[in-house]
Amino acid sequence: FNLQLPIYMLLLSEYEMFKGLNINILGIYLQKVNMIALKNNKKSIEDQINKSFMLQGYTINEYELIPMIDYNYNNSDYIQGMKTGKDGLFYKYTKVMSKEDEINLIDQVKVLIENAAKCIKEAMFDIAPKEIDRKNQSCTFCKYNDICFKTYDDVIKLEKKPFKNNEE
Repeated sequence: FNLQLPIYMLLLSEYEMFKGLNINILGIYLQKVNMIALKNNKKSIEDQINKSFMLQGYTINEYELIPMIDYNYNNSDYIQGMKTGKDGLFYKYTKVMSKEDEINLIDQVKVLIENAAKCIKEAMFDIAPKEIDRKNQSCTFCKYNDICFKTYDDVIKLEKKPFKNNEE
């Protein structure tokens, strides 16, 4: 999720109109749009399309709140991977977060934003281009690439992390 959705969580938690109200963030999700790769398998085209548009992310682990977003969460066809067992507990692969996880994530986002603001104010911009699959992703569109003082030691090599497909 990078920071986009956690920043939304922070903004909602700080929003003045919500102060003092019993507001619950039920989950944070991404939804693929126009990214359908139909496969020659036993599922119908409609089932494949429905699965490709399922919400992907984390849901609050409070059983009484989840029906507000997905009344059929026990075997969801709305939130990818959301399922409970016969005992009523979430399957181990179900992506859920506790209220404590939510608060910790919001606190981490606050720290990251405060550190970023400090670095901007103090003009602290380390040269740290990112390389993925031996391709420099950071300098591709930089108009100062030719005159940059970067060295080979400044390059940070990252592991390629492709998007998960619906079967994962």
